[in-house]
Order: sequence, then structure tokens, then C-alpha cells
Amino acid sequence: MAENNIAGNNIAGNNTAENNIAVIGAGPVGSIAAAYLARSTGHPKSSVTVIEPYYSAHTKKIASDGLSLKNDDDTPHMKECVAPVNGIFSLSELQTIPNIIIIATKAFVLKDVVTQLKRRFSNREREDITFVCMQNGYKNEVFLSDQLRTNVCRVAVNYVGNITSPGEVSGHWLKIPNYIGAAYPHIDNKAEELADLLNSVGLYTEFIKDIRPATFLKTILNAALSPVCAATKKTMKEAMDDEKLCEIVKQTLLESLGVAEAIGFRYNSEQANIDVLMSYLRAGGNHPSSMRLDLLRGDKTEIEWINGAIVREGRKYGVETSLNSRLVGIINTLERSSTSAREEVYRILN
Repeated sequence: MAENNIAGNNIAGNNTAENNIAVIGAGPVGSIAAAYLARSTGHPKSSVTVIEPYYSAHTKKIASDGLSLKNDDDTPHMKECVAPVNGIFSLSELQTIPNIIIIATKAFVLKDVVTQLKRRFSNREREDITFVCMQNGYKNEVFLSDQLRTNVCRVAVNYVGNITSPGEVSGHWLKIPNYIGAAYPHIDNKAEELADLLNSVGLYTEFIKDIRPATFLKTILNAALSPVCAATKKTMKEAMDDEKLCEIVKQTLLESLGVAEAIGFRYNSEQANIDVLMSYLRAGGNHPSSMRLDLLRGDKTEIEWINGAIVREGRKYGVETSLNSRLVGIINTLERSSTSAREEVYRILN
């Protein structure tokens, strides 16, 4: 099997054959994926490299000591390990051309990532790479495929974590399965091979023919809770335990599901059951949302790629999205505010 899977743009669909994997973005999603893929490889020539230019201490620690994966009380099934992951700062440092590149950056840097990929790899070289989008947002994979003119797949990620210290990532919860699909149907086989690979290392992932409903539903879930936590400085558990905030979350879910219905996405009764979705969000536990952490660092958030995407789709299909629009406005205000002004906004909101 190894001989058939290391040539051209084939993917070794299990952990005993050779894969050369690069992960762009070493936040929680990228780091957990890298750790799983690296710790389970059964081929001596396989490698996993994370590319993280912004969090230099994290990259340096990975480069020297590997990537440490920890669990917490909510993820006892996530086996702790120190995975043999390489750490570098830029695509130019890659010694070989990967056959798989996972993009796990913030969604708002996607255009910059595409520019760097085009600069680093020729059109011919990109034909031998399968790109995997593991970001927040909606239709990112279509943008990637149209820009790179090659194989692109998308994963709807159902796990959450946090970088607890340089070189260490902690998994908070893992709500299996993840879902994977191709940007366009003619490369469904690539998505199926990637699903096999992820399953072989323990990141249980289900292949689906159309990934858009799954990524839109994940966007809906993020849009309902993440900005509420960011605007109120509450953890996910605190927000869901607050009666008024919990109702805002619920109404935002219902509003967003109306947009999904207008698009034509049909979910089964369990997927679109409001009680099931609320239970999913409660499972987030006593942890801050990533959007809250972005604001704490003074960074840009993904609000335009999450709630903003729902607002844009709602506008396209004539669906009112007043709650999502309001959340976009609040987070945009917090992004633009100085520290003192931001605290005043928090005081008013709370």
C-alpha cells in the first residue's frame, strides 16, 4: 500500500504509509491535529511540521522538544503524549514539498496564506498537494480551490482546545465525529482518503458528499455563543448558565437556522433540534471562547467570518438577521476600542 500512496498527489490513507504533512497555524485546532497525526505515524519517513510565525515561543518549543498534548476532565479519552512534530516559522523553511497541507489559521488571514502558498509552490507543485481547510467560516474551501486551482478539502472541526504554554496544547472536548468533504465533487476520493487517515490516528472523521451544510451548522453554533462570551467576558459555561444570555444564544440559533433553511440545507431532526444544539454548546465547559481570547490580546476576531457570514447569506436570501447583525456590531466596536473604552462597553453590556 505504501508504494501506491507516496507518488504524485496520492494520500496514504492510514498511519503505516508515508505522508509528509505541513500544518499552517499552530493554534489549538492545528496543534491538536498535528499532535494526533505525528504521534500515530507508523512509517519512518513520515513527518509532521507546524508553521507558526506569530507565536514564536510556541514554535521554538515545538522545534526543540516536540508538541505536548494534554487532556482535561472533559477529555479523558484524549491520550496525553509528546508528539514528534517539527516547528518552523515560514513556508520557505520547508525542506521537502508536502503531499498534505492543513490550513488551520484564523479565517481572516486566508488571503495572505494563499499569497504565500502561490509564492512558495509552482502551479505544477500544487497539483501534487492536497490542501485541507480546518478553519472557522463558510465556503473557505471554495475560495481556496478557486485560487490554488488544485485539490482542496474542508473539515468541520468538532473539537476545542487551548495553548496552555509554549509547546503544549490542551484538549477541552472532542465531540465526534468531525466531518470532511471536497470543495468540488471531482476530488471526493481525496476527502475519503483523508477521512481514512484521520480515523486511523484517532481523530474520528466522517466523509460527506456536500460539506457546506456541516460547515454552515458549525458556523451557526459558533455564532450563537462565541460573541456572547466575548461581549460579556464570560466563559461558555457561565454564559449558558445565565438565563438571559442563554435565551440570546437560543434565539440566535433559531435565527441562523432560518438562514440555513432559506439556503436549502436540510438537517435531520437531531442535527437541527434546538435542544440538541443547546446541549452541544453547554458541553463547551468552563473555558473562554476563542473570540474572547482574541479581544483580551487586542487581536482581530473572526466575527465577520462567523456571524458576518450568516448576515451576508441572510441578506442574499431575504432572511432577517437582526441578532447576528447586532453581535457583529458589538464585537466590531470592541475590536476598535482602546482598553479603557472597551471596559466601558463591557460595563454597559453587563
